[in-house]
Amino acid sequence: IWDTAANEWSIVGGVNRKFGVSWNCYCLCLGQASSLYVGGNFYGAGGVARNAVAKLDLKSGAWSSLGSGIDHEAYAMAADASGNIYVGGEFDSAGEIDNCGGIARWNPATENWSALGSGTDGLVQCLAMSPSGTLYVGGGFFSAGGVECNYFAQWNTESEEWSSLGGGFNKHVQDITLDSNGDIYACGLFSEAGGVQCGGIARWDANSKTWNPLGNGLSSSDGSPPGAFSVLLDGNGGVYVGGLFDQAGDVPCSNIARWDIGSQTWHALGKGVDWYVRSIA
Repeated sequence: IWDTAANEWSIVGGVNRKFGVSWNCYCLCLGQASSLYVGGNFYGAGGVARNAVAKLDLKSGAWSSLGSGIDHEAYAMAADASGNIYVGGEFDSAGEIDNCGGIARWNPATENWSALGSGTDGLVQCLAMSPSGTLYVGGGFFSAGGVECNYFAQWNTESEEWSSLGGGFNKHVQDITLDSNGDIYACGLFSEAGGVQCGGIARWDANSKTWNPLGNGLSSSDGSPPGAFSVLLDGNGGVYVGGLFDQAGDVPCSNIARWDIGSQTWHALGKGVDWYVRSIA
């Protein structure tokens, strides 16, 4: 953890490596009561066996389990207003719940797992929770809860029902973020959103209920499909996208670019980076 006050790094959960997680960590989520939830493909945290998910008390430094965990990898986490933690990934069971289809909910109050209907039929790679309680889910799946949705779906936390959104995408969705207007920005390996050409990045307009491109989107000069792995809003009218591409609209760039919402134009970030960008924060 980076301490902005002390201007230094500290090791999560202890003073040496064995007190962290035992293998890869893919996702983090802040919960209530100074809790940090961690997911990945590890088999231990804090020196104790824990299956792919765990919780760290940021005040005491103590690790705890989420029941018996999940049976495979966790790639994404999100929290709702009640403190429930949603976990997405590539797994079939969570705790005592079988056939959960790559997504499940952990209730910290009851310390129980629950399924979200029948889940998805594939891989869940990203989650985003709206203030109204809608969970947006992206990844490599064709249906959720038996509803055809093409790589992107929404779960209503009140009615506990799945639904699609604007026809979905033609390939994997890698990341999602929301703005204050309720618009959704999604990026991934796709070239179409809702049947519209978009080049790896698209915006869902909450008013028109349609997917829209960001200019000409992203591309690669060698003709290979671009990959966008992370999208971030800066709160000042900027949308940052990272991945594996060398052009954003008509602007040469190197694996990272910024879309200006006001001028509707792409901009390079200096010379960029020399390899793909997996995450932006």
